[in-house]
Amino acid sequence: MVRLAVRLHLQSFLWSSVVAVMCAGCQELFTTLYIGCLGLIFSSFLMYLAEKERNPGMFGTYADALWWGVVSNTVTFVVFILRYTRLAYT
Repeated sequence: MVRLAVRLHLQSFLWSSVVAVMCAGCQELFTTLYIGCLGLIFSSFLMYLAEKERNPGMFGTYADALWWGVVSNTVTFVVFILRYTRLAYT
């Protein structure tokens, strides 16, 4: 029972620390997300313009190009995290 209480206390301390850091850097976080969304929209539009003639099955509409951008960024992010954590803990 004491172990559970200590674990819960440590987890609540961890989450409160995460929230405190996020609140302290709230403006930077929103600015980063805003720039990231603009980059996603712009790069998807460029891919749509470049590939709509050659590959209409995959880039037939702008929504398809935007979906491609979201999936590509998500996969890149996950691969980066997996490589970083593997390097950090080996």
